[in-house]
Amino acid sequence: MEADACRNERLQTIVTYLPSVKAELLDLARTCCLEDQESSNLAKIEAKARQDNGVELLDYLEHRIEELKVIYQQHRRVYEAIAAFQTSFSALQQVEQRLKDPSILSNRGGILLKTEKEKKRLLKEVEKSERETLAAINEYEAEKGQPFVLSNGKTFVQAIEEQRIAAAASTRGSRSSSAVGRRPFSGGHPASQPC
Repeated sequence: MEADACRNERLQTIVTYLPSVKAELLDLARTCCLEDQESSNLAKIEAKARQDNGVELLDYLEHRIEELKVIYQQHRRVYEAIAAFQTSFSALQQVEQRLKDPSILSNRGGILLKTEKEKKRLLKEVEKSERETLAAINEYEAEKGQPFVLSNGKTFVQAIEEQRIAAAASTRGSRSSSAVGRRPFSGGHPASQPC
């Protein structure tokens, strides 16, 4: 009787603990550019684990989190460089969206000048972080003897090229809509993550 109560209590604890462990795993997988792969693996394990009330799933999650922490520590420079590039690129996209706002031209106080200076600074920062990221990736590839591939199956260069094309298309799209007489889209498109 007491053993059954302990088992039930343990299962209840596992059920409440699983979502936070799963979120931690997916966050770590996103950081390590393995999100797509981990999501598919997790779906397979979850399908199998429904029978044992989550014990097998919890064991898998905890084991995989430890593995990803080791992977992250081994290649920390690459992952931090990718994150820095993405942060800079997103900030640049936001500044470019602010520069499109027609009210910036009529606003006093030098906001246009400040925004242009910020854009210039961010352009340099994006170029610098891209060079650092490529250097870190080249070091990784030399060490591993295989190309560094993101979770979407593309290389970093392919991913940032697509990101730039999407940003340019967004810019052209808002310009063409304003040329027709419609108000340009004022909200920023979230930059897609390279991972």
